[in-house]
Amino acid sequence: PPSPPPAPIEPRPSWLPADAPWPPATFSASPDAPLTVDVPMAAPAPGAVPWANVYSNVIAESAARQQGYSYAGFWIRWIAYFIDGLILWIPITFLWFGFLGGREAITSPDPAVYRSGLQTLQGISLAASFIYFVFFWTQGSTPAMRVVGIRVADETTFGSIGFGRAILRFIGFLVSGYCCSIGFLWSIWDKHHQGWHDKMGQSIVIHR
Repeated sequence: PPSPPPAPIEPRPSWLPADAPWPPATFSASPDAPLTVDVPMAAPAPGAVPWANVYSNVIAESAARQQGYSYAGFWIRWIAYFIDGLILWIPITFLWFGFLGGREAITSPDPAVYRSGLQTLQGISLAASFIYFVFFWTQGSTPAMRVVGIRVADETTFGSIGFGRAILRFIGFLVSGYCCSIGFLWSIWDKHHQGWHDKMGQSIVIHR
């Protein structure tokens, strides 16, 4: 059969520059031909940081909002620590004063006896605090944190932290306190209200 007549050429627009070709080029490739060619990605440069790590804070904050979590502020956490302190110190003080030489340490005129009694109190307090906080942090909340409705969670998955990270968090807890409590105050201006101990344990405190 005879070939169809060519399509009429439209007149050249008056606004088209004089050096512009007319008529415009047409795409004559086969409809089955791919329009693009896949090009393999180049290998990352040595020492490059994956984008997921670069934007980890953005990802974590977005995930927290999507799952309905909100970060616990400084004062609600301080109230929980105060209550936990009472839970720990009342029985420890009673035990030390009544059975571990606390009475003698206070009433003795000998400074060596006083220092020995004080060291005993410090050792008991440290051991009891370690057991108390590490255990309950791995469970999510201490008794006082349950009262005020907050819990310790992984900073990315919002799940419970393990025993190892709870120990790191306790070490950071001690460091935060020994450095004039700056590590605790850090949670006031931190974006996610993380103190130094939170950052060391890769954890956050959120409302339950």
